[in-house]
Amino acid sequence: MRTHSSLFFHDGRKTIDFVLVYKSDQMNETAMTKQNFYLDNLIKTGLYVEVDQFSVDKNTYFMKIHIPKEIVTRYADIFDIELTCNRSERPSHIEAPCRFMATPLTRPDSADSVYARATETLSEKQPNEATSAERIMVLYKILCRTKFGVDRSAYGIDKLLKEKVFADAFPLHEGPREWSENGPLTDRQLLCRFWGSPRCWYKAQPMNLIEKYYGTELAFYFAWLGLYIRMLMPLAAASLLCVVYGLVTLGTSENARSNEICNSDILMCPRCHFKDCKYTKLSNSCIQSHVGYLFDNPGTITFAVVTSFWATVFIELWGRRQAVLQLEWNVKSLEHDISMRPQYAHAAVKTKVSPVSGAPMPYIPNASTTNRFCKTFQLIVMILGIMGVIVYRLTIIILLHDTTKDRKITTENTRMFAVVTGSFISVCFIITFKAIYTKVALWLTNLENPRTQYQYDNSYIYKNYALAFTNNYAVVLYIAFFKGRFYTHPGDKSLWTDVGAIGSDICDPTGCSLDLSIQVTMILFIKLFMNNFLQLLIPVPAKSYIPPDMPQCEADYLKADLNQFYLIDEYMDMVIQYGFVVFFVAAFPLAPVLALINNFVELRVDSYKFTNSFRRPVPKRVANVGAWMGILQALTYVGVVTNALVIAFTSEFVPKEIYRYNVDYKLRGYINTTISAFDRSELDASLPPGSLCYYPGKRYPPDHEFKYTLTRDYWYVLAVRLMVVVIFEHIVMLTKGILAYAIPDVPAHVTERIALEEKKDKEARFAAVEKLHDAQERRNSIDAVSQKAMEKDVPHGCFFSDGKKRADYALVIQQSSDTLKNYIVSLEKLGLELEVVRKPDVEEYFILIHIPPKQVDAYSKIYDIGLEIPKRDVAPKRRILKFFQTDLNAPLKKRGYTHLDFEKKNRVYNLCAVSSEFVSKDRIMIIQKLLERAGFGKEEHEGGLNQLLKQQIVKDAYPLHDGPATSASKNVIQNDRRLLYLHWAKFSCWYKEAPLDLLQKYFGCEVAFYFAWVEFFTLMLLPPAILGVLVFVINLTNLHISDITQVNEICQEHGMKMCPACAYKRYCVYKPLSKYCFYAEGNFLFDNYLTVVYAVFMSFWGKSGTLSNFRMGLVNFSATLFLELWKRKQNYLRTKWDVQYDNEEVEIRPEYRSELRKRKIEKTGELEPLLPHYIWISRVIATTTICFFLILVVLAAVFSVTVFKIIFAAEARVGTNKFFRNHNRMFASVFGSILQMYGKLSIWLTTLENPRTKRDFDNSVLYKRYFLAFANNYSALFYIAFFKGRFYRIPFPEGAISRLLATDTCQPNNCVLLLGTQLAFLMVLKRLAGNIISIIILSEQKNFKTLTRKARREKIALADKVIPHYEADFVLLPTNQYLLTTEFCEMIIEFGFVTFFVAAFPLAPLCSLLNNILEHRLDARKLVMNYRRPPARKMSGIGAWDGVMLGVTYLSTATNAFVIAFTSDFVWREYYRGSHGSLGGFVKSTLSEYATKDFPLFHRTSTPAVVPDVCYYRDKRYAPGHTQQYELTSEYWIDISLRLASVLVFEHVILLLNGILSYAIPDLPTTVKEQMHLDRQMAKEAKIKSIGKQINASQKRQSVNHSNWLAV
Repeated sequence: MRTHSSLFFHDGRKTIDFVLVYKSDQMNETAMTKQNFYLDNLIKTGLYVEVDQFSVDKNTYFMKIHIPKEIVTRYADIFDIELTCNRSERPSHIEAPCRFMATPLTRPDSADSVYARATETLSEKQPNEATSAERIMVLYKILCRTKFGVDRSAYGIDKLLKEKVFADAFPLHEGPREWSENGPLTDRQLLCRFWGSPRCWYKAQPMNLIEKYYGTELAFYFAWLGLYIRMLMPLAAASLLCVVYGLVTLGTSENARSNEICNSDILMCPRCHFKDCKYTKLSNSCIQSHVGYLFDNPGTITFAVVTSFWATVFIELWGRRQAVLQLEWNVKSLEHDISMRPQYAHAAVKTKVSPVSGAPMPYIPNASTTNRFCKTFQLIVMILGIMGVIVYRLTIIILLHDTTKDRKITTENTRMFAVVTGSFISVCFIITFKAIYTKVALWLTNLENPRTQYQYDNSYIYKNYALAFTNNYAVVLYIAFFKGRFYTHPGDKSLWTDVGAIGSDICDPTGCSLDLSIQVTMILFIKLFMNNFLQLLIPVPAKSYIPPDMPQCEADYLKADLNQFYLIDEYMDMVIQYGFVVFFVAAFPLAPVLALINNFVELRVDSYKFTNSFRRPVPKRVANVGAWMGILQALTYVGVVTNALVIAFTSEFVPKEIYRYNVDYKLRGYINTTISAFDRSELDASLPPGSLCYYPGKRYPPDHEFKYTLTRDYWYVLAVRLMVVVIFEHIVMLTKGILAYAIPDVPAHVTERIALEEKKDKEARFAAVEKLHDAQERRNSIDAVSQKAMEKDVPHGCFFSDGKKRADYALVIQQSSDTLKNYIVSLEKLGLELEVVRKPDVEEYFILIHIPPKQVDAYSKIYDIGLEIPKRDVAPKRRILKFFQTDLNAPLKKRGYTHLDFEKKNRVYNLCAVSSEFVSKDRIMIIQKLLERAGFGKEEHEGGLNQLLKQQIVKDAYPLHDGPATSASKNVIQNDRRLLYLHWAKFSCWYKEAPLDLLQKYFGCEVAFYFAWVEFFTLMLLPPAILGVLVFVINLTNLHISDITQVNEICQEHGMKMCPACAYKRYCVYKPLSKYCFYAEGNFLFDNYLTVVYAVFMSFWGKSGTLSNFRMGLVNFSATLFLELWKRKQNYLRTKWDVQYDNEEVEIRPEYRSELRKRKIEKTGELEPLLPHYIWISRVIATTTICFFLILVVLAAVFSVTVFKIIFAAEARVGTNKFFRNHNRMFASVFGSILQMYGKLSIWLTTLENPRTKRDFDNSVLYKRYFLAFANNYSALFYIAFFKGRFYRIPFPEGAISRLLATDTCQPNNCVLLLGTQLAFLMVLKRLAGNIISIIILSEQKNFKTLTRKARREKIALADKVIPHYEADFVLLPTNQYLLTTEFCEMIIEFGFVTFFVAAFPLAPLCSLLNNILEHRLDARKLVMNYRRPPARKMSGIGAWDGVMLGVTYLSTATNAFVIAFTSDFVWREYYRGSHGSLGGFVKSTLSEYATKDFPLFHRTSTPAVVPDVCYYRDKRYAPGHTQQYELTSEYWIDISLRLASVLVFEHVILLLNGILSYAIPDLPTTVKEQMHLDRQMAKEAKIKSIGKQINASQKRQSVNHSNWLAV
């Protein structure tokens, strides 16, 4: 047995960390030179090298490498590898499993013998040195960057291996794998015993030990696989219940269809064109029907819905699990390496000057890169096509060859035999193609040659998965959705002449569900056997026999080498399997069972191979599962679509339920509705006419006028099928979104522990800060300070009375109290300096607050408020037209303070500026934190400024502006506020770009991100606004100069009378169709080709826009995603302002803490306050209920307005004004908002809910406010777009409510014009007028507030001549805490107006653009001139509004799809044009006749009082006298089917393209990435040079002659 001594050098002290292998008989002079150069550089780095000869092969040598501890420590910081020994000691976030599933590794017990032998591994104590995996990672990084020549690409061990300078390179395992009965245990022995052993198949995985030994990349894979297995368990149990339900109900009335098939004497037509095809009886499908029922029953449908939700929960739970592991392994903020690959550097024959560093850098021209990418894309498409054709042809040949031979084995069940054999052969080809496409994907990736290793891996993954997707799913998708769809009837000769005779490939009369189930079963079962059981039975072979006493390096060398893409292949198999589970569970519910069995075996086989059979892989440090997460999310969405289509089209669920509802609940006679008759004499002249056979389908019989054409029932069922798909998809997607929001990213217990750890850390830091000063010496009474303040003037109100200390914050007090005194004492203990200013005969007095520089420096580290050091701007170089440029865009002159060079203009700097490097915004943020921390009572929750404000102990509190914004003097103090006013807030600067850097410096990130978004949104509106105006002008021109058929038919038709849409007898009027000419013309403006194309463009823009360089003077139009571009912009600003990671607002709110119960946290033993879950849940339910009630109030108000409009329109019809009477509906469409108090209600409801942290509170207010605003603003629009006129059936229906709703129609046109009118009034009147009124009200409020303090201000003016600055700020309007939330809410509502219904109003972007320009300047003026300075907040973006916008964009895709399909007549109009060749008669095709004798009312006509015999109404129903009069026609169901199909196609195409573009647009601009990489690289190089100077290579050299390595 090998001993641990083989893990060390010959001296027995230096551990062997890595081994390089070379063969002396394969070395030439060039290779020897490179090797010596490489080894010399390694030794200079500080590594130790020892060479041994292989005992088996004398020509093979092992170079054993050791890395000293100090080198590990130094280089780990350079390579961003955090050593475990340097982490702060904290309890594990991974919960221990139950005892049944626990092992000594997952639930350590100090009394266990294993614990005593592996204390360092199993205890939670911090290790004293780096682990072996960390040593290997650092050493491998050094090996990869060490040069072996003078060429720029001559570096790295990988290239040396490729050039065969070295034969192999690998790290060592930690000793033998065999279990020892005494002595210390290694990590490998523990893993082999308690993880890699098959007897531990049901045990929990030791994730921390896996990560410690193999690195995070492998640990994340096994963590994902473990969670996948646990999630499959309930799904597998549910699938078994589904099959059991089928078995139990097999002989009941639920399966009446199978009983009818088994007892039927119906003769079925031949299903092939071969000469020996015979007629068969329907009863031959008896077995298939019974077996198919097991997989196609009501339980299966429910199970498919559950699986769709399960997939969402799985993805969300994996996100939680991944977040916990990221925190546990401290890789949450880890970024992937973007260093250049040596292969890329070698292929890059050209150089260019880096826009970041200015140095030459190798690169491959974009043309060449694009050419290579296009070539690989074309090759992939070609390979996919060839693969699909091959699989298709093989499948068709097998499936069609079912009756060619009369063999005994296939006589009775030829069809079943053909299906099974065809499925088996398809699986064989899938396995064969896998070996081919893997190599093809690698070849294509090498041909593309990405720049970084991260891009290389992702490119290979995507190509490999695209080919694997086609290979595995092509046959299954064909059977599920295409097989049998091309079959018409037996007499159609094209079935046998079309390419491949695809029309003759049909399913059994029982449907295609059984075929699909057999195919999926075959794939899963065979792959299960091939992939796992064969590997289990046939272990991975070694290169040769490994003796027990062989040294560890030699034994590992003989073990199987791990393929570079082995883990990718493992992921690939699991993700393909996941696709089978979520895609086709509706056809084969036992798929989760097979997947669960496969994964149990897969996990243990992989763990055994990694611990016993393979060499130890090089540990890699990654932050997540990488590209696989995006693929899994995409598969989850595709799974929803496939399950919906399988339920609606592949299974018989929909037609069965229709038959239950309309004919017979027990399905008696159902089978007769699924087959159609065919006259056999048409094929065989020897048979008499009337000899019938039957075939699957819904077509008219031979004796019908339209024989063999599709029946009305076919279109009816098709429409319902499509409706099921649409409803299923939207309900599941909505629920997925709710679940994604409801499931937090990090579990509550982990969040609590993190908060507790941060709290303890902050308390320790606070204790250190408090030692900096003596609280007793700094304490002054209020009276003494007040007297001191009254003796001296306060110069300009910017400083204390001493003229040195700057006043940063002001508290307004009306009367003193003990609570206030306690609070002031707490503030002084925290290091703040206070001064009270009281004026004679004035009730209020002010407490000015100053924070000393030392306290700023100390508290900034506690609250993570970094010093703002100017950085090089890495934005793309673009020219700025002077017309749009402001002086604030000039480079900064001083570090930490933005000013123009006023010295050249004989101006002075701000007198209120301080010498501290922290700007006033930073000081204000720190003061705000301290004001909330300071207490005024004995209880923990008795503290904070907010509670004092609520109790009116403190009347007001606000930070101070830098100084006045305006002044008549030219030589005035140039503070930031005045600069913002002069160059931004003035209305004359409406076309100027916003000074975002100065906004961030003065107001903070929250305000700056808001205005950055508003400006970005405004710029994005330019192209759609211009395009919308162009569309409107073209439509208006066409209306006047072109001959519009559908408009002329209405305007020139005087004979057709429209049925009255009325609810009262005296208002019923027959109006000629020509009276609706005005509406027809208006509808044409908003319902035509151009508006549809424009709506498609806006669906992209809703998540898209233009890559606008307008701020630099150039506008570059391109159809790219709006949210993706905003994400790029936001990430750029985050990087520039150094706010990439926002970790503020995690402390418990005092209001939450005031009603907490105490509980003990298990691992820390600390008492942590907690609100019981049942109280929190009850409050959430109560507030949610109230929100829904308020939404119902809004909807009820909309309904009331609708009733008012109906009555108003009816009264207008009998008025005397002809114009008003003819256009009554236009005037009746105008109404205003009905609910304006949702802002205060949202705050009140959130206060009732009482969230835990400030961020949770703000987000809860945000969501409630937006949902109420959504209902308030959009309910009327949604009613007009999707409900108005939908209740109309026939003239004058029964029931008062039905009559009332039925009268609110848009006939004879659609509702596009009314929708556009409503939207125009909302956008123009409400928003534009609202902004103008806001300016007036704002001015009046300021004047009113000024007058209320007139007396006090007069006294101040008499005494001081100049109003102190804090007094001037007090007069200003207070900034509401949720001011920006309100502004954001209005802008997002505007965003919805633009994206939701742009198909009905192309001028919406123009109106929004004008509103935004005014809104931007109005908000700017309010913040700078009219409002107090808002409290600054550190934010890393716009927060939850990103999620709201994402939801709006997805909803906009749906609304535009439904507006195009249902609100407009585009779909039916194009179908009519295609089937008739022109639009002549189109209007009549949308109208139906109604006999006036069936309308029992007294009528009133606008011409002579003659009642017509027939009137017309907008619908598609059979005419009077028809056998099915007033019933819906076939054309109606064709219309509905086409409309639903267009919705599905529109949504899926848009979402697919959006997904592609989201991937194509990087989250961060390339220049920003290069800058960040350059900064890190320069820091690494500086550290490496520093380390090199500290290492004396001559002292580290061994006594070996390094020039003759081969002689050793």
